[in-house]
Amino acid sequence: MRVDRVVVEPNVARAGGTVHLGTTYTILTANPNQTVAVHETREVRHNGTLVANPTTAFTRSSGTFTSALPITLPFGAGRGNYGK
Repeated sequence: MRVDRVVVEPNVARAGGTVHLGTTYTILTANPNQTVAVHETREVRHNGTLVANPTTAFTRSSGTFTSALPITLPFGAGRGNYGK
């Protein structure tokens, strides 16, 4: 597996606001008809503290995939930069 692109939209969000975390990744298997279990995990951190970490699971074959997940920041979220 190779991660090709990661995006966060919007670039600036407020507490209680929603951010969309997107990624594009490529999976290559030895057999093109083979499927593999994929767990997509995203981490959002503020000053090193984990704020959100949703996980989704899929079965994928060889190919390139784009996935997006909306996350609503807690109303008590502090000001500053969040890591992805």
